[in-house]
Amino acid sequence: MRPGGPDEQTLLGQFYTPPAVADLLVALTLEGSEGEAGPPTILDPACGDGALLASAYEWLAARGYLHAQLLESLWGFELSQAAATAATAALAARGGGSPYILAGDFFAREPGQIAGAREVPGFDRIIGNPPYLRSQNQDDLDPAYRARLFQAAARAGVRPHAKTDLFGFFIYHASRFLKIGGRLGFITPASWLTSEYAAALQTLLVGELRLSVIVSSSAESFFPEVDVHTVLLLAERVDPAAGERGAALRFVTLRRPLAELTAGGERHDRVRALAREIREGTAPREDEVLRVHVVPVAGERAALAAAPGVARNWSRHLRAPLSFERLFGGPAFTSLGQVGRVALGYKSLQNEFYYVDRATIDAYSIEARFLEPIVMLGDLDGLAYLQGPAEGRWIFLCRESEDALRDTGALRYINAMAGRTVAQRKQSGAGRTIREVLAAQGGGLWYGPKARPHPAHIWLRKAIDTVYAPLLFKAARVVDQRCNYVEPLDGLAWEPLAAVLTATTFAYALEVCGAASMGAGALEAATTRLRTYPVFDPRMLNTAEQAELVGLARVVWTQERPLDLGRADGRPGPGLLALDRWVLARAGGRLAAEQLYEDLHGSCDTRIRVARARRSAQAR
Repeated sequence: MRPGGPDEQTLLGQFYTPPAVADLLVALTLEGSEGEAGPPTILDPACGDGALLASAYEWLAARGYLHAQLLESLWGFELSQAAATAATAALAARGGGSPYILAGDFFAREPGQIAGAREVPGFDRIIGNPPYLRSQNQDDLDPAYRARLFQAAARAGVRPHAKTDLFGFFIYHASRFLKIGGRLGFITPASWLTSEYAAALQTLLVGELRLSVIVSSSAESFFPEVDVHTVLLLAERVDPAAGERGAALRFVTLRRPLAELTAGGERHDRVRALAREIREGTAPREDEVLRVHVVPVAGERAALAAAPGVARNWSRHLRAPLSFERLFGGPAFTSLGQVGRVALGYKSLQNEFYYVDRATIDAYSIEARFLEPIVMLGDLDGLAYLQGPAEGRWIFLCRESEDALRDTGALRYINAMAGRTVAQRKQSGAGRTIREVLAAQGGGLWYGPKARPHPAHIWLRKAIDTVYAPLLFKAARVVDQRCNYVEPLDGLAWEPLAAVLTATTFAYALEVCGAASMGAGALEAATTRLRTYPVFDPRMLNTAEQAELVGLARVVWTQERPLDLGRADGRPGPGLLALDRWVLARAGGRLAAEQLYEDLHGSCDTRIRVARARRSAQAR
């Protein structure tokens, strides 16, 4: 049983570090600290039951440091008194004495402050597994505590996004405790690799700090009991006067479980050897042990500076086979936002009022001029390209005053719904009427829609499991907010754009660039990110080539089912194979279709397999 109990763990976002993960993080962070006059000073700002501090103790004790020296050098802060007591007991049991672990709020601590009987020093190493508390769950915290988070970020020179997850604040505050030349190693959720809130964090990590390594695993979940995908990060505080010297950021994906990678021989030696493999080398690598992408730090810093507030998609470097960069680095590809307008499907903000079916329309005799057909994602055939009308629902669109609506079915409907209590939802204002809820959203007429429907031919799912195909309508249709629409730009017809979105090259882009941070198995293709995904550029084709492209795609749309990589027989049909070979040939022959399918299938299979293993572990 962990200290604090399940209720406290949930509130504080506490998930304790498995020993193998703790050992690897410690090896990455402490490597190179040997040979100094004494052990390095080490802080864990949210030490929990002391797993990381215990691993650091063992690492340093194996290199000849004495128990008394280690108790002097190891520091821990922990909000939970029960956890702090457990961590203290675990270290004291190794040789007596009182380790310096203090219960209380890390964000109330400052470098140089007296804590207990000692001054809080600058630290050579900071290791941590901060609480996993998403921004939307932080409202359950003490408001004064939440205010301290933003104040701590400001003292670190950071203006954090309002939706910053709790671990980000730990990094901001911890950076002020780190010496020049010191190293920080944290376990974090992977959400910041793709989330917009992370721009400030990424800027800090490649600016004031020097991010050197991010580690993920395609073989297992580091925390199988939690529905959160996690990564390890390693950064150093560099001397501002020091030159760049070609600093590189290594994105490392473990391709076998940690237990296998550290099996055989003495455990600490094997972990140390793995840590060296992860940290060393400047060339890309892909074998049965590791996949490594190497990115210049200066380039990432420049990209963040060029688009303030826009986070980089670093997840793709952890999830992409090396063939990804080889393919999409060619001139035949552009970003989706360059060839099409990408926007969210219809978001009513109050489905109970704005979505009506035929029975409701007939019951109130709502006039046709106030109705726009809408297709819900659940009504579509997910295993087809071309979709039928599927008109079973309409949007109620009324922007006329009540005086102008006299004796209309629309007004009868408005009056009947006005006093109805909204359905019980977390953010709906439960207990209030539909009129009160809609009036609070602003606008001239309380019943007036807040969004305008946009019919389109091409729709892409926001959540992707094992089917990537676009949803296509010969006659443009409105679809709900679970999809994004893509409308061609610059005079491009919709069919050539739909054709390149049908090609497996775009499925590959969705798989690698989609966000898998929450660990449930599905990918999220959020609207703003989707605009940046690479796509074959149909504008480079002449009229005859565009016609040939569309002809190949029509065979796929009308004669084949979409590729489903969740099926054992999930292989492309002859039409899709022909389309893919055509696109790949015009992309410069950088990748064979067979390699494309193999790498896409491998990436999808890894994502689904790890998610299933996590669900299995949680069920046990």
